Amino acid sequence: MLFRFPVFRRIPTETGRQVTRERQQRNDFKHLAVMSAVFLSAVFTLYNVATIYTGNVESFSFELKHLLLVSIAPFLAITLALSSPAMLLRGSLLKVYAYCLCFLAAASWIYSGVFVWYFGLLDGRSWDFSRLESLKYYEIFGIIVFWFLLFNIVVKKPRVFTYLILFLNAGLMILTAWSLVQDPKESSLQARPNLNALYRFSNEQNVLIVLMDAFQSDLFQELLKEDSTLADRFAGFTFFPDTVGVAASTYLTLPSIHSGQIYKAGLNLKEFYSSNIREGSFLNDLAAAGHEVTLVNPIRGDCPNLIELCIDSEEVLYGKSWALVMETAFLFDLSLLRAVPLFYKRAIYNHRFWRIAPLLRSYMSLLEHNEPKHIAGNRVLDKLGQQGNVIGDRPATKFIHLLSTHPPYVLDSNCKISRERLPEKRVAAKLQAKCAIDSFLDLLNDLRRKGLYDRSLIFLFADTGAGLHSSYIAQIPKKSLWRRLVGRANPIFLVKVPGAQGPLRESVASIQPSDLAATVCAVTRHRYSNGGISVFDTVATRRRSRIFWHYTWRNEYWVKLPDIRGFELEGPIWEQESWINYTQSDWNRY
Repeated sequence: MLFRFPVFRRIPTETGRQVTRERQQRNDFKHLAVMSAVFLSAVFTLYNVATIYTGNVESFSFELKHLLLVSIAPFLAITLALSSPAMLLRGSLLKVYAYCLCFLAAASWIYSGVFVWYFGLLDGRSWDFSRLESLKYYEIFGIIVFWFLLFNIVVKKPRVFTYLILFLNAGLMILTAWSLVQDPKESSLQARPNLNALYRFSNEQNVLIVLMDAFQSDLFQELLKEDSTLADRFAGFTFFPDTVGVAASTYLTLPSIHSGQIYKAGLNLKEFYSSNIREGSFLNDLAAAGHEVTLVNPIRGDCPNLIELCIDSEEVLYGKSWALVMETAFLFDLSLLRAVPLFYKRAIYNHRFWRIAPLLRSYMSLLEHNEPKHIAGNRVLDKLGQQGNVIGDRPATKFIHLLSTHPPYVLDSNCKISRERLPEKRVAAKLQAKCAIDSFLDLLNDLRRKGLYDRSLIFLFADTGAGLHSSYIAQIPKKSLWRRLVGRANPIFLVKVPGAQGPLRESVASIQPSDLAATVCAVTRHRYSNGGISVFDTVATRRRSRIFWHYTWRNEYWVKLPDIRGFELEGPIWEQESWINYTQSDWNRY
């Protein structure tokens, strides 16, 4: 025969069933691997992001929907990378791989949603991991035991766990959608005026206000003593050592800076904050009088209603798209911190440098590897000095809120990220403050070269002190807590009026950051009817009552301050007698 047809043989029934079972089992483990990869990726890039954002919405600039849009690409990439091996593996390798993904997905979900550990703040302060050290070996032992106990259950019922993970995924998707619906933040990607408004100065009148967050007054005093030329470089400025902060954190201080109004116990915190910035800010008064007003780094995204431009510092440096990507990357760092075991969280935190955001910065070649976001503040001043130009006669006001002097303290004497062990906290704080001062002085030199210095009203001040021991008070061991309280309540405050000459002067006036608005309007001769007084008013040199609200900040305090203490001062901040309601019980508390 020219052609021979193949002979088809019937496979024995039992063998056919075995092949079918093996094929079905392989498919079950593939499905388990893919669904586990989806769940693990979603927990990290979507669900944790939504949960962290919702609990700390005031700490972020962009809306949740925009952050999640950026998160979709990493979600798909991670899902594809984790799922692909399951398409290639066979037999025991596929079984083990599917189980590993299932275990990791379950562990990340449990750590993210059940074993959520409170470490501290999202504002850059050091977090305390010391409590985890004693749990390290117990946790490792528990993970190993859980691994082996779960293995036999999963490999016997892969389909059951596939459906279980699918159910959890659907539930978390609903929660994420609910977070999107409930997001209170207004659109952060709305069209903005041209960024050139930030760099425009006036031939006639300029107001430059630089707020360096948590810059303690006595640190500046020490810098003056260590550098004999520093006073001359602040030509025309007046330094006010006796400055009492309004409150222990930015939250209660910033609305007082804008409006001059001091918080009173019982007021709605969110309403007090928002209304005194959006409607009550003196920047609105200047804008209504014809000033071109710009603000850099609005906290919680609250901006005065009438100003020209309100923008984040990273957006100034690299554009809005980059700022959105970096905020998403920071959320990924926080998500990873949640998802990993307790003993590995310190490595993710990475001594305040994190892991994902700095790698992205390094990859994009925009910032030095491992450079924290708040150090970008010095770059904003550099860019303003270099690109600032004189346009016309319209008055210009610029309010720049920087974190250059805020913890964590990470810079060395060359203003580079320290690769060695950081010095004692006070020394490290002073090094970082000196770097910020150098950038500020460079900006002043640029203004001098462009003929803008003499026609500008310039402020350098802070909202609060850093809470370091105040060197204005003698080192008495029994007064250690007292010295820290004074340090927290004593921010820096300097001002130069147009045309002022001569080396730095020191004033004995008793002032507060809430006097900023009245001072600006008094010098620029604009009507002002809110609180505070001009720091140059003779009233400031008399005995004056000032209030300082003290509390230990936590993120949940954006809604309510349950533990707040109001102190009244009459006299210099560094004299205990000035704190007229500082009682004996306060010694043990503050």
